[in-house]
Amino acid sequence: MNYQVNYIEIVSGACIPLIIALTAIAFPLLLQTVSRIDDKYSSTNLVKVFYKDKICKSYLLSLVVSIIAIPIWFFAPPRIWDFGMFNKLIENSSFIIIALSTIFLVLNLFSLVYLIYKFYSPSKLLDYLIEKLEESKNENEKSTYFISISDLLYFSIQNPNEKIARRLLEFFSHIFISERKNKENKVIIYPPEYYDTIFEANEQLCLRKKKTISYYNDSTLVNLFIDSYQKTILSEETYKALWICLRQALNYGREDIIVAHWENAHQHLSMFMPKIQIEWNEKFEIINQDAIDRRELERERFLEFHYALGGLIMYLGKMSLLKRIMAHTNQTPPKYVLVPDTMIEVLNKYMSIEEPIHNPFLFESRYSFPDISGINKGGIIRMWIRKYCALLFLRQYTLHDYYYGKTALDLPNVPNSLRELNSWKDKLESLKRFIEELLEEKELLNDVGLGYLTNNWFDENEKQKPSELIDTLIKNTKEKYESTKQEQPVSKTKEAEFKEHTKEIVLKAIDTYSEIENAEKIESNFKPFHINGVYQLMEKAGFADDQDVSYLNSDTFVAESVASNFHFKITSTFSFFITKRYVLNREDIFKAIDRLGVNLQEYCIISFGVYLPFLIENLKVPYLSKKGESFYFRDNRIISLDTYVNDTVRYSIVVVRKTDLPKLNFNKITEEEFKKYSLEELDERTHLSASIIDLNSRKDLRDEISQKTDDDLTKNVLACISIGIEARWKLSSKCYQFKPFDQFNNRGVPDKLEDINPINEKTSP
Repeated sequence: MNYQVNYIEIVSGACIPLIIALTAIAFPLLLQTVSRIDDKYSSTNLVKVFYKDKICKSYLLSLVVSIIAIPIWFFAPPRIWDFGMFNKLIENSSFIIIALSTIFLVLNLFSLVYLIYKFYSPSKLLDYLIEKLEESKNENEKSTYFISISDLLYFSIQNPNEKIARRLLEFFSHIFISERKNKENKVIIYPPEYYDTIFEANEQLCLRKKKTISYYNDSTLVNLFIDSYQKTILSEETYKALWICLRQALNYGREDIIVAHWENAHQHLSMFMPKIQIEWNEKFEIINQDAIDRRELERERFLEFHYALGGLIMYLGKMSLLKRIMAHTNQTPPKYVLVPDTMIEVLNKYMSIEEPIHNPFLFESRYSFPDISGINKGGIIRMWIRKYCALLFLRQYTLHDYYYGKTALDLPNVPNSLRELNSWKDKLESLKRFIEELLEEKELLNDVGLGYLTNNWFDENEKQKPSELIDTLIKNTKEKYESTKQEQPVSKTKEAEFKEHTKEIVLKAIDTYSEIENAEKIESNFKPFHINGVYQLMEKAGFADDQDVSYLNSDTFVAESVASNFHFKITSTFSFFITKRYVLNREDIFKAIDRLGVNLQEYCIISFGVYLPFLIENLKVPYLSKKGESFYFRDNRIISLDTYVNDTVRYSIVVVRKTDLPKLNFNKITEEEFKKYSLEELDERTHLSASIIDLNSRKDLRDEISQKTDDDLTKNVLACISIGIEARWKLSSKCYQFKPFDQFNNRGVPDKLEDINPINEKTSP
């Protein structure tokens, strides 16, 4: 009895009041904690982490269990069955439940208070988040904890705390290094949250006032992307991230970040990305060419990025900053790796800035400049990079010559390729214009420390003036270009292609007319029509391996000309033998052919460009049909000739007796012509012959042709296609032409069917 009284007092006097009190405290405490975390760190993500913690969940669970335990205590039913030794335990179970839940609730409260303490202390919170990140196996959880640490990074920037700043930088440095681990010579693309963190942190860093001493000074965060020890390769995504960060710094006037990055990049390129030395085997073969080429591509991409950065700084007018980075070096005698040491490097870099062929938006996607938009965006960006190169050209005049036989103004050798030479001619002219403009901008030159470069200075220091220096190079380029175009040989491969295509195109054109060629020879009483080949002057570069521009169809142009000339002249011969011409309504044309009263199996029906599907589908002309790709009239196939047709027979139907068709004779080329033009016979049946003659080596032909042209023939070839076709028509041949009436092109009225009289085949020759 005494025990029962104590039991009730314990529950009513301690457990229930304690549960009620802690319940009343719990929700305000949690809400206040969440609010404080959000206010302090400006991070909803940290609030989410707080709620997901086991301690917070355990506290809320014990609170719920304790509240449920109260009604269990009040309404606990008496024991009904006998459980033997467990009877006492069951009889007191409601007390045990409410007592234990109360104890766990109190213990969890202390744990919750300690958790809140961790979240209120940035250093404790960092330890907690790092521990959770390392324990996490799930990628989503890892991302959550990483973003939470990132929020702590933003907090440490906004509320300077050097102790936690050092630890955060150590953490992020470790994270980036871990991401690159065991990935030597591989392109590294970091997870998206890595890039997002650096973007936001760099933005916050640019917004805050610079401290005299801080771990966040300079470009510490930006430099996390640059791997100087693990030998990984920067990805395009990482270059883009670097560009955004540097754009942020320039936008907020944080030139110290740009300078710090430049110094780090200088060290990285010179010490950790040097050119790879050639290694030879016993046979004097290079065994590391792949590594050399790969490293060279890495260096070119890295340098391109920093040339673009120079162009951006110049575009923004930050000339004092440009002066600082151009002058940066860390050794004596000075060695510059992000800007050129020699004029050769300057010019080669200027020439390499070309409009991309495969991706016309390459520069604008890689290097966005502020306040530039529109279709010419990429061109404007390239222009500013070129202008920066022009400034570097002038900078070469300020460099000292430290090595014997090597000067800062040494010009490069002009290239050998015609395409490069042609490109150089235009680009050197634009470089000259840029330099002349810069020399006129005295204030700009003063800001970058080049204000003393005047005409008097060039004369006093016995330096060739920039315009004269470029003129010399332009002159050398033009001379090399002209001499190369003149002296380069005709490509054997391209000559073979020319002959192969000539045979294919010309024979195909001839074979097109095989159906309208007389089956019998015509030896007497005929009228001949001669069709010859073509001798065409063309640029030699079109038939050379080295071409300055793209010469489309150079190997087929002359052959197509011969083929089209053949088509035109063959169709022209029909006009000489047209006996009757009729202009009729379209639907009456084939009715008119019926009225001729001839045996169509002995005649040919030839369509010269008439659109027969319209007559079938729209006008429903009787007995006119299409089978496969061919058209038929009363089961007699219509021959369609639509290419390069003479105006007299164009858009008409011609009916001619098969025995009146022309006969093609192929005459042999004279021995004199064959030898004179170095011809090669391509087809034995037609005696089709062709050649490519380099006029630079044939003075006799140059002298002959020069009487008709003032061109420099030494840079030309004579593309020769020779053929002697004779189209023979019987003098007695007769053709009947039926032309569709067109109210816009024909005057008067169409002929009537009644005007067409049958042909008397017995008297017709």
